[in-house]
Amino acid sequence: MLNLVFVIAGIAILFFITEYLWRSKKFTHETVRKFLHISLGTFIAFWPFFLPRYLIISLALGFIISVFIVRKIKFFSRKFTIFKSVKKLDRQSHGELYFSIGILVASLLTTNKYIFLVAILNLSISDGLAAILGKKYGKSTKYTVFGAKKSLIGSLVFYICALIILVAYYAFSNQLPSLATVILFPPFLTFIESLSTSGIDNLLIPIVVIYWLSNF
Repeated sequence: MLNLVFVIAGIAILFFITEYLWRSKKFTHETVRKFLHISLGTFIAFWPFFLPRYLIISLALGFIISVFIVRKIKFFSRKFTIFKSVKKLDRQSHGELYFSIGILVASLLTTNKYIFLVAILNLSISDGLAAILGKKYGKSTKYTVFGAKKSLIGSLVFYICALIILVAYYAFSNQLPSLATVILFPPFLTFIESLSTSGIDNLLIPIVVIYWLSNF
């Protein structure tokens, strides 16, 4: 029970910090949104180490329901700018919804806490940093996929993060390193992310990670 209280308090604190950063007007709309994406996702990635699986599934379902509520009820978007952002961005992207579904799917597809960790860290850190750094430094390396703007810098950042996370996975999980996976997995995951639009990478990344690490 104490662990659940800790998780709920952690989520509330991250939303409070995000709201504060937004209201300070010192950061861009996208930077603050990605801060929440990275921080919340990283927090969630470690849940299997101190929460039972059924609670993770329940919390993921709660996220999904919350996204629908925020999109439908005007009260939240009037009171909190972070919720206003979610509602506004969902007209163009379903990223927040796919993010929540991605967590749910990951918790259903694997009972291995280390594989879950890798899946959600790639969803949060690799994807989040790729978006921030790609947008800031990748203006001259942009390319378009199905109408969505990407950048080579962003893809490179994603690849490096995916590789570091994979190496850490082998270092801490007692799994025997696979040279083929180390060579092929990061670029393949980067390729999947580069082809994803409308936020669907938030769903595809955990699925690909879990399938690969569970079978190869």
